[in-house]
Amino acid sequence: MRKDEVFRRLILLAAAAGLLLRIIAYQVVWLLVQQNPQLEQEMLVWIYGMRIFVSIVLFFAVGLLMRQMRCTRKQLFLATGKLMGYGLAVLVLEQALGASALTYWVYLPLELFSWIQLLLNQVVPAAVAVLPSVAAPLLWSLFGKK
Repeated sequence: MRKDEVFRRLILLAAAAGLLLRIIAYQVVWLLVQQNPQLEQEMLVWIYGMRIFVSIVLFFAVGLLMRQMRCTRKQLFLATGKLMGYGLAVLVLEQALGASALTYWVYLPLELFSWIQLLLNQVVPAAVAVLPSVAAPLLWSLFGKK
């Protein structure tokens, strides 16, 4: 499989997983608000926990799909490096434009890793917390064949 084809498949799978995560998260919030219109602290904790769990499951699903496509570790490392560059570009775009509809949709392939930043924001400054979430796609290279 060619390098650009691996990146194309990875970004499409990541975007599909990010969209699925958003749909699941919105449905869960909608169901919780239907039951109790006042969002309480424990409900927010439950929502974050569910988001983290679904993100991890989808992360492994994408990794295993890439492994089934017989991608090597080197190919995945190069593709995830491009995805990391894409994440940095989205971060710069978000800082330049602010939160807009464009950055909302452009961020979709990186949605699986947003929970890392949410957790780290509790203990470190936001400028530091964003770096691990931008570098997290590199973990997909571990799913490649040797």
